[in-house]
Amino acid sequence: MTTKTKTIILALGVGSLLFLSLLSAYQLLFRGCLFWTCAPERSFSVLDLGLPLTLFPNEAIGNPIHYPSTSEGSVESGIMTINWQEGKGGAVYNVWQFGTISHASKFYDVLINDEFYPEHSNLSFRSQIADDYTTGCGFSEFGGYRCRLVARYEEFTFSLNATIDEKMTVERFEQLIIFIDEQMSLRLSSPLLRAGLLNRLYASCCGAVLFPRCGLSPYSATPCSGAVFISRCG
Repeated sequence: MTTKTKTIILALGVGSLLFLSLLSAYQLLFRGCLFWTCAPERSFSVLDLGLPLTLFPNEAIGNPIHYPSTSEGSVESGIMTINWQEGKGGAVYNVWQFGTISHASKFYDVLINDEFYPEHSNLSFRSQIADDYTTGCGFSEFGGYRCRLVARYEEFTFSLNATIDEKMTVERFEQLIIFIDEQMSLRLSSPLLRAGLLNRLYASCCGAVLFPRCGLSPYSATPCSGAVFISRCG
């Protein structure tokens, strides 16, 4: 082996080590994980996981899902606040995407150890795909009767807390958690199934249109190549 060959091999080795070091630093800094512990790359973000207003009382108002001021240690997080009856009724919806499943699971445990309510007999739906899943209804220490969902789907952790009244019934709340479950089932499915199933989901909820080019919607947009599903839920 010539000196030149040895130099090339050494340079390649040093370059590889430098690349791995930089990649490790990037993953630790921005995702809080290393290689095999990292959650897979997704073709969607938390901003694609908003709830359509048509699932809330008719006069409900709210902003599209957006980034909150704090991320609770997640890679990405989103929040929606919805109000009805001039603010007498309301709901808060949060989504967190973590760099690892372990981090998402630990945060789920933190949430369920927070204020929670006993299981409500009328909440009959139980997710078959969520890795962790808890629902309950009861009187809140902050006042009023409320229902709450905390769920984890792989590296995504969800929280939904809503006032229960004559407008937002327990049955309507259950439709919200079914929508979340179906949406995550489709989002985490294979790419070949995802497009058609997402279109069907949004169409069944509030009407959806398959546009010939990519764009953004008020509540949900599917990252795409040549097409986007835009829900008409405003």
